[in-house]
Amino acid sequence: MENKEFRQRISAFEKGEILWRAYPDRLEKHGADGALQLTIPYDRVRRVRIAWASSRAQPGRLLMELTGERSRVTISNMHYAGFANFEDRAETFYPMMWQVALGVRRSNPGAEFRAGERAEIYWPLLSFAFGALVMLAGVLLALPIGAGNIPASVFIKGGFVLIALPLLLGWAWKARPRKFNPDTDLEEMIAIR
Repeated sequence: MENKEFRQRISAFEKGEILWRAYPDRLEKHGADGALQLTIPYDRVRRVRIAWASSRAQPGRLLMELTGERSRVTISNMHYAGFANFEDRAETFYPMMWQVALGVRRSNPGAEFRAGERAEIYWPLLSFAFGALVMLAGVLLALPIGAGNIPASVFIKGGFVLIALPLLLGWAWKARPRKFNPDTDLEEMIAIR
């Protein structure tokens, strides 16, 4: 199995690109100067989590989180290209992610493979988002309706709620915490965008 490489610059504070190099038994992080900064042996990884974490500036952002006994490393497919400008480097990130996930599966059969948001964060976020949607609906329904524009007012108010509901449900489905099998489900993890 060949080595997979992924280069990225995380922020404006980085002087150059970081190189992540995935081997069959470990993941290495090299600094901009080429010096080895970190080695993550796959047999020490206890959990691999893959999650979509898009934002306005980074709409296609995918995270891979590797958790050991005492530490956690998170890697994203996004590369800082300039102020408010991020480049999606999925073409090199996905093969590296694949190799890491399969390497962890091979080296540590007891490792846990999770997708989506962490459960301890997901449920409070979902509750807050649902509460905000209920409040939006309440505020819209409490607004006065003009006597001459009853159909238009009802249509506009209902439209806001009907637009927000699919967005909430779509996020809730994509971000739900769940297990996955790296041997068969990695394609699905990437296609869920």
